[in-house]
Amino acid sequence: MANQKEIAALRKGLHEEVDRIKRDYSPLKIDNAFVLWFADAYILGDRDRAKDGVIGGPGDKTVDAVYVDERNRIIHLVQGKYHQANASDDADVYKFARRARDFWNADFDEELKHAGPGARKKLHEAYKILHGSANDPFQIKMYFATTGRVSANCKTKAKQIAAGSGRTGLEVLDQQAILAQFSDWLEGSSPPLPELEIGVDGAHTLIYQHEKNLQGWIFTTTSEEVFKLHKFGERLFARNVRGYLGSDTSINKEISKTARKRPDLFWFLNNGITIVANHVVKLDSGKQVRMRMVNPQVVNGQQTVRTLWAAGHNRARVLVRLIRLEQQNATEGIVGLVGEVVRATNRQNAIKQADLMANDAEQVRIERDFRKLNYAYERKRQDAKEFSEKAFRHQKVRKEDLANALSATILGPHTVRRTAQWEEKYHRLFSNSRPITDYLVRWWASRQVAHVEAVPIEARWVVLASLWDWSDAPVREALGREAYRQAFLRACQNQDNRILRPLDAAAKQLYICSKAVYLKGKKAFSEDVRRSGKPFKVLTPDAFFRREHVGDEVTSAARKDARRKQKITSLLKKFQSKLEDSL
Repeated sequence: MANQKEIAALRKGLHEEVDRIKRDYSPLKIDNAFVLWFADAYILGDRDRAKDGVIGGPGDKTVDAVYVDERNRIIHLVQGKYHQANASDDADVYKFARRARDFWNADFDEELKHAGPGARKKLHEAYKILHGSANDPFQIKMYFATTGRVSANCKTKAKQIAAGSGRTGLEVLDQQAILAQFSDWLEGSSPPLPELEIGVDGAHTLIYQHEKNLQGWIFTTTSEEVFKLHKFGERLFARNVRGYLGSDTSINKEISKTARKRPDLFWFLNNGITIVANHVVKLDSGKQVRMRMVNPQVVNGQQTVRTLWAAGHNRARVLVRLIRLEQQNATEGIVGLVGEVVRATNRQNAIKQADLMANDAEQVRIERDFRKLNYAYERKRQDAKEFSEKAFRHQKVRKEDLANALSATILGPHTVRRTAQWEEKYHRLFSNSRPITDYLVRWWASRQVAHVEAVPIEARWVVLASLWDWSDAPVREALGREAYRQAFLRACQNQDNRILRPLDAAAKQLYICSKAVYLKGKKAFSEDVRRSGKPFKVLTPDAFFRREHVGDEVTSAARKDARRKQKITSLLKKFQSKLEDSL
């Protein structure tokens, strides 16, 4: 049985996201906000494009959104029903399915006379495109998306009705499928991939079935089949916890070398790839066996797939483990089992704890919202060159740097660069209630401190923490309101020294104190070692500034020096004043 708390959390999260879309795209109605989310998450992967296609309203002719995909020659039609209660939508599904006939009817323009003006224009354009090219014809894909119920019998009959009208397919996504898709969206693995096939090398597959909705196959495929998977790019690896690490890592060098020079041994020396799909069908023509997969995801083996592709054509054979988890049961499985598969299969090589949190919903939210503000967040560890290409003209933010800035300002400087950031302390640092600008101002504040000439990396986090909580004029308080955070972000992006110079100067004063505290501590440490008779050992700056109470020691030393205390307070008040003047 599904975890009811997880399902309730998904429902709550979906309602909150739909409400957020309604606010962001005011005066969009709540039903159309749901349609917009669905089109973004399931079809387009682009919220603004999704908004452009929404037509729902009076006279919409049961079509709430229209999207034309010129490249794949598809016209997408969406009908959405957004219920708070557990309502049945069978009648509306049949009505929508019958709408397919109108698009193949020569009298469609007559039908459109009764449509609203917005719907009439978009539906007429779609109709013209559908009938405008006999040589390279379009097809129609229809989607009925609802948070209500649809019976299995209705789904089957409605698909038959739609298919009988022409080149038309209908998908019906009821509340279970919508929650599963929302879970995918939260984890950054949407829109789903289309149906893909992978060939089996030989006729033999091993199959294991745990229960009705969970099956697994093990088989061998060729490098040529793996090449075909690669063309779908990063969407195929959305559930993987890392990006491509590049061709220069020792493991990827060995993968490439084996494929090129010893392909006959590749199957024995490589761990292969693990694929999870919503649905799998085994196709046996008598000559070849192929596995057809719906919404496949390579959850382990990205390095293998991409390195094989980079190595060029070869005769390597690859081990494949394919897991089917039916989407209708995905409100349990995607939240639980797939996540377990991802974590378990990605522990075989050098996986960091931070990698395993890459698909956490909050990490995905940060990446999405940073992108809107022109920042590229490195949610997944990957090759530096590849990330730079993705970040094109965006300010790059490393996940570890953000975590360290959060740790220093929330938990204390002694907690930076520790695995606890990604384990027991994770939810104190990363929370969906934290404004996205709060993440950014902490990250920028750490960068400002790091760029102060006098502050070395070892003392950076101590200085940042002291500034953040300086009792007479805390930076935390200055950046507590959204308007002030926005002003600080503008100042950092433009390097406005009128605002930033006082902050930099205060950081320099605190570093002077931290250096004195370190030298005093180093001397005391050396004396303790000498008295103990142990071998001589030096207390390094890194070891010293990672001590638990060193932040308090530095702040205390600065406050005991009356002149320095007054100077730091004056500089931070000046910083706040300049920030306020810029509003």
